[in-house]
Amino acid sequence: MKTAVLLIGYGGPTSKAEVLPFFQHVLEGVKIPQSRFDEVLRHYDRFDGVSPYNANTYMQKEGLERWFEAKGLPIPVYVGFLYASPNFQNIFEDLKRDGIEKVAGFVLSSFHCYVSFDKYIKKLKIARAAADASSILIEFSENFSKDPLFLEAQKERVKQVLNQTGSPEIEKTFFLFSAHSVPVPMSNKYGYARQFTEASTLIAKDLGLLHWGCGYQSRSGNPGDAWLSPDVRQTIRRLDRAQIKNVMVIPIGFLCDHMEILYDLDVDARRCAEDLGLKYFRSPTVGDHPKFIELIGNQVLKEQ
Repeated sequence: MKTAVLLIGYGGPTSKAEVLPFFQHVLEGVKIPQSRFDEVLRHYDRFDGVSPYNANTYMQKEGLERWFEAKGLPIPVYVGFLYASPNFQNIFEDLKRDGIEKVAGFVLSSFHCYVSFDKYIKKLKIARAAADASSILIEFSENFSKDPLFLEAQKERVKQVLNQTGSPEIEKTFFLFSAHSVPVPMSNKYGYARQFTEASTLIAKDLGLLHWGCGYQSRSGNPGDAWLSPDVRQTIRRLDRAQIKNVMVIPIGFLCDHMEILYDLDVDARRCAEDLGLKYFRSPTVGDHPKFIELIGNQVLKEQ
């Protein structure tokens, strides 16, 4: 069967004109406090409405294409976004036009729950039917949160910062792993918090980190609902500043930079730390790290 790979991502706006329709699409009619709505729009405005998510996903695509090419495997790689262009229906129209019969889908989410995995699958199947492409078979990636290649890629990103001039002393640094907060009932159903904690524990142990913990970020939705906590900023505020002089955030719950990295961590969390007199550092996301690209390649080849 003629097979292709589909990298399945969230997407982001690429201009100021796209921000409002993008955010309205993300909400899908769900009501959130107007203050939170306006706040998110201001975050995007600070960066001229441009999220690096799409560009970074295409870098992952190019890395995977090179990985296949090095192995002599002529497998085409497509990218589809839940909330940006090309959307899922666009992609199935392209796949049908190109004669693709089977798709190995890789969902770009570190930890699985409804909003980070199952929702993508549901929307893809709806889009496949809308594109009259139901004959195209599609199989999806497995949970990779404890895959050695994922963990190694993230560890090497941390080491990049630790090896730089002016890097923090491990003995005086709190390493704060971060992931997107989700509703507590959803986390309990899918084991989202457990996946996050297990992966963070493995990395902290292998790196020999003395002071570390897990925090959540970027929560939205009804303020009265129970979401995973503590927030990244709450965790920073609770640190013993007699012992801790630096904070390094490790955004293990995100696979590439986008607005919830650029603003929520690089602006908001940084300001929180520096207001307390702490030096702030942030590990890069895995992005197109060769070991993460190898992980994707290995997974999709298993689906052939």
